[in-house]
Amino acid sequence: MTWKTPSIGQESPVADFERDPPSNLKAAQSPLGSFLSLVKKLPYSGLATDKAEFRRRLDSFEKSLRAWSVKDAKPGLPVLVSLQGGTGTGKSTLFNALAGRPLSRTGVERPKTRGPILYVHEEESSWLEGENLLSGYVGDRTRERPGSAPELGDPSRLRMLEHRDPRWKGLILIDTPDVDSLAEANRAIAEDIYIASDVVCLVTSQEKYGDLAPFEVLRRSWEDAKTCCVILNKMESLTPLGELAERLSQHASPSFRATHLFALPWKDGPSPDESLAKEPEIDRLRQTLRELGCGPAAPARTQEMAALKQRLMRTASALAGLLQAERETADALAAKWERTIGDLKKELLRRSSGALDGASRQHLRTEVQRVFRRYDLLRGPRTFVTRILTAPLALFGYGKPPDAEQRRRDLARIHRRIDLQPLQASVRTYNRRAQQDAMGMGRDRLRELFSDPGLALTEEEVESAFFQRQAELEDWLEKEFTSMAKGISKGKEWGIYSTALLWGLFLVIFEAIIGGGLTLFEAVLDSIIMPFISRGAADLFAYQELKRLGQALDTRYREQLASVLDLQHARYLKALNDHAPQKSDLDLLHKVLEEMNENT
Repeated sequence: MTWKTPSIGQESPVADFERDPPSNLKAAQSPLGSFLSLVKKLPYSGLATDKAEFRRRLDSFEKSLRAWSVKDAKPGLPVLVSLQGGTGTGKSTLFNALAGRPLSRTGVERPKTRGPILYVHEEESSWLEGENLLSGYVGDRTRERPGSAPELGDPSRLRMLEHRDPRWKGLILIDTPDVDSLAEANRAIAEDIYIASDVVCLVTSQEKYGDLAPFEVLRRSWEDAKTCCVILNKMESLTPLGELAERLSQHASPSFRATHLFALPWKDGPSPDESLAKEPEIDRLRQTLRELGCGPAAPARTQEMAALKQRLMRTASALAGLLQAERETADALAAKWERTIGDLKKELLRRSSGALDGASRQHLRTEVQRVFRRYDLLRGPRTFVTRILTAPLALFGYGKPPDAEQRRRDLARIHRRIDLQPLQASVRTYNRRAQQDAMGMGRDRLRELFSDPGLALTEEEVESAFFQRQAELEDWLEKEFTSMAKGISKGKEWGIYSTALLWGLFLVIFEAIIGGGLTLFEAVLDSIIMPFISRGAADLFAYQELKRLGQALDTRYREQLASVLDLQHARYLKALNDHAPQKSDLDLLHKVLEEMNENT
């Protein structure tokens, strides 16, 4: 057999249609299989609900799909009857009594049954080869021999005891570990066998009536519409049996019958299973199981196939709902961050716009006056242009129009004056508020994800990102200067006659925008630069060009500041979206779910 072996303490084996595709099962290519493959590719981090709940439902869907597909592909597969119950209820004793021989070890040691033990007719054991209901376990096949020691079972192995008893042909009887076992591996095995079973026999006893776990199996089997028998073992009196049957019938599923309730007396002595095997209730239980499970149209199998399909649909809807909740939680948090980033951008631009104080404004006024100090456009003929052109160059220490290298040095001078403290403070504020928003969602997983200090931009990263965009801004300004400078010629009179003068004004505009924004620039243009420009058509054109430049520069500089905040914002969004399913994937998932509903 080609079954994989889990180690004790590991999670129970999980059927995996990607690693271990059912070669001849139509379910693998059905909407059910498509749904499973898609769900397994989507991230689920527990943003809205615990990961354990999602994992439990996904495992249940995967194993239920394998059970349905195997039974659908193998209609002659014997009906699986499992004995489920809590510690010490006498499952192994009942298993032996039903088989009529000591197959499973009994005793006071707990837990006694450590792994699944299957009682299967030798002509039907081949049904468990290849694609089968319990593919996660290594199979051990043992021929029943008189005098063989009873089995304990092994959590990593599927013990198959082959027999020739015609009473059990068509049925596979399974003894399982305790559903309330302290060992996680035992509980996982009991869960796997529950999913694979067509009939569940809940075995309980008087001392277990107050325990929740065994009766959770009963509640679940009714909810799942599984065929279920209830066996009250170790009864000291059968008096309350009628009342209990009535109460069970009131709360049970429609498939439950009063005839599916069995009561067995307390048996003591060296061989309680032999004594129990002689009880009439054992014969009635055995006969009931044969009626439920034997024949080409076994009622239990027919009912289980229909119920399995419905369980798959319910579980699929629940999985889709959990994934949708993940996306909605991520969207809700992202919306909080969008409001935070919007508020911070407004505050940052407001603070940046007021960055120039009175002394700085006077500095800009002085700069412009120096550029124009020897040039009064309202005086004298324009024959002094050549002499006047050289005067503004003193501002830069050159006797000729500034070349590219000089312009780079001029921009570097302003570059060094930029104060990044408002931007750094805004980035820190965003990180603090983003983490507060995440913690405010009330989910530990969100708190864990966004407490990572690596998400925050360092001061060096903020500076690097800003000046990378600053370099792009300065390149754009250089191109604008080159374009405007080409328009200055002896044949075309502007109000500005020198490329040196033009570059000086560019620097004034640049420094005004960086220091105080568009409002300050317009004030500088109208109150400081405009008085030096005459009212001729060419002069007004120059004024409009400078104004256009200032407006464009202001827009670009605002975008530059905002881009650094956007970079920080994007880091958080990426971390969030990496841990949540995308809307497009969920749309596809719901489409597959609709196909599944149509085919049900």
